[in-house]
Amino acid sequence: MTTVELRRLTTGDLPALSRIAVADATPDEVMPPVDGPPGWTPARVAAFTDFQHTRLTEPGRRSYLITADGEPAGVIRLDDTGPHTAETGYWIARSHRRKGVATAAVALILTEARTLGLTGVTAETTLDNPGSRAALARNGADCTVDGPGVRAAFRL
Repeated sequence: MTTVELRRLTTGDLPALSRIAVADATPDEVMPPVDGPPGWTPARVAAFTDFQHTRLTEPGRRSYLITADGEPAGVIRLDDTGPHTAETGYWIARSHRRKGVATAAVALILTEARTLGLTGVTAETTLDNPGSRAALARNGADCTVDGPGVRAAFRL
């Protein structure tokens, strides 16, 4: 069984996180779109690092490194959306998928949300991402299909 843990992401984690993203994910899985040719270009790697760094410094945003058996496996976040609510989102490196890592990470972020005094957390995914949909549902999300998207809501 894989041991999954979360810890607050730091600027010191960004080089390793960038290496994991480039080696084990596609840009569209881990960051907003960037103009230019497809794939991991030097500009896109820099944009990924800048994106993650910005998320560390913006008020109301919390990013956590997901580790699986002590190895970095992805990132999960909590972004404030109201006085007692937040949105979560995550990505898991390909080599850690289908091992329960996402399900465990969502459970851990919901525990963190409760610790922070939040009463609700939302998440969004797509119909063509059954792994993410399953991770959300296994943690008790009320899921609503809206076109190609799925919106998940957790009451804490």
